[in-house]
Amino acid sequence: MSWGGDDRGQSVVIGAVILFGFLVIAMSTYQATVVPQQNSQAEFTHEQTVRNDLVGVRDAVVTTGTTGETIPASVKLGTRFPDRTLFVNPPPAVGRLETRDGGNVTLNVSRADFSANVPEPNETEDGWPTAAAERFGENDTFGNYTTKTLVYTPQYRAYGGGPANITLESSRVLARYDDGTTVNLTQSPLLVSGDQVTLFLLKGNLSEAGVDDVTLEPTAVSSVSDRVRVSNFEVTVPTALSAGGFETVLTRGNQVDDDDVVVTENTTRRAVDVRFPGEYELAVAAVSVGRHDEERTASSVEFTAVERNVTEGESARVVVRVRDQYGNAMPSATVTANASAFDGDVQQTDSTGRTAFEFNTSGVSSEVRVNVTVNESVAPATGTGPFDQSTAENATANVTVVSPEPGPGPSPGNPGAWPLNWDAPDELTANSGVGFSDCSDESCTVDAWNVSELVVEVGTGGETNGAAVTFATNNSTVATIDPTTTTTDTDGNATGTVTLRRNGTAQLVAISGGRTDNLTLQVTNQSIRYRQDAVTARDGGVRFNVTNYGGADRTVTDIRLAPVDDAVARLDDPSGNEGEFESEFYVEVGGRARTADFGGGKSLPTTFDLSEASVQDDEHTIRGGETAEYSLYQFQDSDGNPIGMDGRRTVVELFFEDGGSREFVIVPEPGASGDRIRYNRDATTVGDGPGNSDKSGVEFSVENVGSESATVTDIRIEPENSDIDEFGDSSVDEGKFESEFYVEVGGRTNTTDFGGTAPLPGDFDLSEASNQDEEHLIRGGETATYTLYQFRESGGFGSSEANMQNEDVTVTLRFADGSSVTFTLTP
Repeated sequence: MSWGGDDRGQSVVIGAVILFGFLVIAMSTYQATVVPQQNSQAEFTHEQTVRNDLVGVRDAVVTTGTTGETIPASVKLGTRFPDRTLFVNPPPAVGRLETRDGGNVTLNVSRADFSANVPEPNETEDGWPTAAAERFGENDTFGNYTTKTLVYTPQYRAYGGGPANITLESSRVLARYDDGTTVNLTQSPLLVSGDQVTLFLLKGNLSEAGVDDVTLEPTAVSSVSDRVRVSNFEVTVPTALSAGGFETVLTRGNQVDDDDVVVTENTTRRAVDVRFPGEYELAVAAVSVGRHDEERTASSVEFTAVERNVTEGESARVVVRVRDQYGNAMPSATVTANASAFDGDVQQTDSTGRTAFEFNTSGVSSEVRVNVTVNESVAPATGTGPFDQSTAENATANVTVVSPEPGPGPSPGNPGAWPLNWDAPDELTANSGVGFSDCSDESCTVDAWNVSELVVEVGTGGETNGAAVTFATNNSTVATIDPTTTTTDTDGNATGTVTLRRNGTAQLVAISGGRTDNLTLQVTNQSIRYRQDAVTARDGGVRFNVTNYGGADRTVTDIRLAPVDDAVARLDDPSGNEGEFESEFYVEVGGRARTADFGGGKSLPTTFDLSEASVQDDEHTIRGGETAEYSLYQFQDSDGNPIGMDGRRTVVELFFEDGGSREFVIVPEPGASGDRIRYNRDATTVGDGPGNSDKSGVEFSVENVGSESATVTDIRIEPENSDIDEFGDSSVDEGKFESEFYVEVGGRTNTTDFGGTAPLPGDFDLSEASNQDEEHLIRGGETATYTLYQFRESGGFGSSEANMQNEDVTVTLRFADGSSVTFTLTP
């Protein structure tokens, strides 16, 4: 019997070892390639979230600066990677959010014209906003304000295609890359709305780092109280944008014509100079996004009403207003007044920054100089003593006191001889539908729930005909009056129309024959207001925003549309789906989405009862302080074809559950590039193999349904199937089926070749291609056909061509103006 060796089990052991080796190699490959790719995707998704978060912070800053209300906003600092059982993740990706010095915003008014603010006689020339330029000395500027930036810096571990940081510059959100490229993520680089320009300054100190969300509560250092009408002024704005990039987005995003602004590079610092030759309403707001680092100070005082000619024995009344260093109303400020022949007085300003002084004129018959100051260390001199009225902290007005001697009867040629008094607004027939309370000829509270205008009238006691009357308001953010100059009728009366713009207090001033009279309006219950921001979107679509400035929630039950142009005949979405640009009405408000689909649409003009929609979520509610974004789709002509809405006026009226309504007119302008590009839902598989054997490429087309061009700068590709994880052509040549991207548009061809393969999901910056024609342009009305080649599957010892039939692929096109459009292909 032999006891020699037995090797019958060796093959099993060797096989197990080899199999284990393959398993180790496969797991190592997965750890080295797939895990980083998936983590890169998680970090990319987070980067997109942070972009939206910073835009949300920007919107909160704008709301706080314009209304004074604090609107919380959160930023997700970092992200955690998906849990793994057998594989290892790196630590979570963290990020830092901090304030940094942002430089100075400089307002240059050396050549500005303030005449639109100053009615005759000139009673408000000292101090901002109606300051004469010569009062600011030799430096040729008035406002030189420090500002900060809010910077988010990520520390990603796998994703390398994102920006180095995302920065909030006052009212601009910018993505800044390591190569110096800066992409604007918001439509407006400087907040311009219609004829209003608002300079937003960031204040405060903040530094947060980590993974979790951080909540910011922007607080107003100084919110906009009213505005100054000014033309031919210049603003120097610190920014990472170039002058060309700043002007491009400014003119596109804010409906500002190229001729209305001139943007140039500042030669002394990293900033742009923006000159506004036309007339605008200007304001400055300061908002803190962290711990306060600056206090408000009383910086200027101005006379808002002066009784220039007073008969001896009557009270002489002057009203002054104090402003802070940003030109906004300063409450609880101490004002000291002295005058020759009058006793001095000290007053505190009210919530609107105003206070009044009244002087007894008994025994006085001369011209009296009234001096006021907000500088508590300087007592205004009486009589003709020294008093530096050229500083913004001081102001002087002259009052003439005359003896009560008989004179000729009143007439337009005898100014100063007739009385001047406002009529109580609730007594005018034209205001029969307006709600009033506590109404008199001196003050009145207006319920603006259902109205946006009212008529006012000033009378001269029937003693004039054709006398000149000037109207003005001291707070144009609350109320404006039109016309500003008029004449009395045969009954000695002059009328104007007041537009109610928001809740608050405004003082109406009437001036005629050397006399003035004031009427204080308290506007309440003003809620829904259109933001003057309508843009065209998709083919025949329109997008706009409204804000609820009131404290009460408003539920919209019906919407009336009345196009002014008869060519606009219908609103009817052609899609069988529901959602944005797939339903007649899509509303996003407070993170909630509401859809109203009417199935077949309706002819216009008409009123849409949202409760009758064939598919709907809800009669949507706009809560106090919220902004609702409306997408209306699709406006059509009488033949059912989509019609472009650029410049076409449409009356919109929102009806509310409480019985009220709000009517406004939209005039859409071209929107961002991403709003104009429509995917044609025509994706097919393509390839260069015989017959249709090669299905590793995808071909599809998009159409620019707007009137302005769109420049594509980046493309992101994200297959649903994770096995399709590589993208790249195998040819060394360039062209269709020989390059990753081949685009045919308007008779032009564009080839972009990156050389080699790249992992998917992936971002492709067209400017970084090894061979390229250009970041391609899609002009208005053009269709661009894209050939993407070649999709591949990695595995084993190499990669193979992927069969793309019925494979979902999400494509994002990014544009030069910072916008993007995302759609899913299913070839």
